[in-house]
Amino acid sequence: METLNVSQLVESPTTRVTDMSAKLIDHVFLNIDSTISEINVPCWSISDHYPVTITRKCKHVKQQCHNFIIYKSMLNFEVETFLEDSNKQPCA
Repeated sequence: METLNVSQLVESPTTRVTDMSAKLIDHVFLNIDSTISEINVPCWSISDHYPVTITRKCKHVKQQCHNFIIYKSMLNFEVETFLEDSNKQPCA
């Protein structure tokens, strides 16, 4: 991820907590971390897996517009496809 100038923003191992361990299993990767004002892992859940919440900074625009967040499902993750997609992204 460092070679792509991408940062992992969730730092503490608190996304999955049991009596015996605490692990970081959820990640937030960004190439422009200045667009995020806050990352939080609230300690509430019906399981041992806590959610990750992100607060984005938004510019106030006078005209109506839409913001889109593009994400990639990790369910069928393939390294080669990920690297190809990453190389097609514009540099910040």
